[in-house]
Amino acid sequence: MTVTANDASKIYGQTSGLGGYRASGLVNGDSVSGVALASSGSVATANVGDYTIVASNADGTGLGNYDITYVDGTLTVDKAGLIVTANDAGKIYGQASGLNGYTANGLVNGDSVSGVTLASNGSGATANVGNYAILASNAHGTGLGNYDITYVDGTLTVDKAGLTVTANDASKTYGQTSSLNGYTTSGLVNGDSVSGVTLTSKGSAATALVGNYDIVARDATGVGLSNYDITYVDGNLAVTAHDGLAPAAGGVWKSAQDTLGEEDERRALANNKPFLSLAPGYIRLWGSN
Repeated sequence: MTVTANDASKIYGQTSGLGGYRASGLVNGDSVSGVALASSGSVATANVGDYTIVASNADGTGLGNYDITYVDGTLTVDKAGLIVTANDAGKIYGQASGLNGYTANGLVNGDSVSGVTLASNGSGATANVGNYAILASNAHGTGLGNYDITYVDGTLTVDKAGLTVTANDASKTYGQTSSLNGYTTSGLVNGDSVSGVTLTSKGSAATALVGNYDIVARDATGVGLSNYDITYVDGNLAVTAHDGLAPAAGGVWKSAQDTLGEEDERRALANNKPFLSLAPGYIRLWGSN
C-alpha cells in the first residue's frame, strides 16, 4: 500500500493546514483513517520556498496486512505582499527638498524595512511650482526576500515663493510731471528676474497739488515669475511747492502743516492758476480770496 502526502501551499507568515493524503492499494474494505503529516515549512516563520511534507504512521482498519510505502508531498511557501508607500512632501520654490520618508504595510514575523530609495524630479531647488511624483524603490531591511514588494508613489508639492516688489519713493515740484523712480525686489532665487513693473501715481501729473501720493506698483514682468506669490508695496511721491513764483495779491495763507481742503482747492482753481508759493513756514494758494 502507498500513502502519499498531498501537495500544499501557503503564504509566508501564515501557518499551514497540510493538505491531506491519499492511499492506494487497499483491498477487502480496509481503510486508512489517519496519517501523520509534518513539514518544516508549516510554521508561520518558514521562509519562502519548497518544503517536504512527510507522511508517516498511518492508522485505520486492516493495515497490519500491508507493507506501507510513504511518498512525500511538497509544501510551497509563497511570498507575502508588502506595500511601501512614499510619504507626501512639500517645499517652497527655490529650496531643495528633504523627502519625508515612507510607510510599509504587510510586514510579519518581526521583519522590517530599514531604508528605501526616494527620488523626485521636484526635489531640486530649481524645480518649478507644481506637483511631482516621489518614486520609492530598492527597499532593504530584514526578511524582505519573503515579500513581493509593491511601491506606491507619493506627491511632492512645490509651492510658490514670496516675492516683494516695492515702488521707490520719489519727489517733484508742483507743475512738473514725475518720472517715477523705479522699484526694488526682494525674494528672487534661481537667477529669476523682474524686468519691468507698472508704476502709477495720482501725483505724477503736473496739475497734482502739493502733498503726498501713493506710488502703486503692479503687473511685474520678467523671468520665472510664475513661481512667486508677488506682494506689491506702495512708494510715496512727494509733490512740493514751487518757490520761484511771486505771491499773488490777496489770497489765503495756510500753515505748511495744514491740510488743504476741497474749498482751498476750489479757490485755487477758480481763476485757472492752481499754483502754490512759499513764505517762511507757510504756503499761499494762488487764486484764493
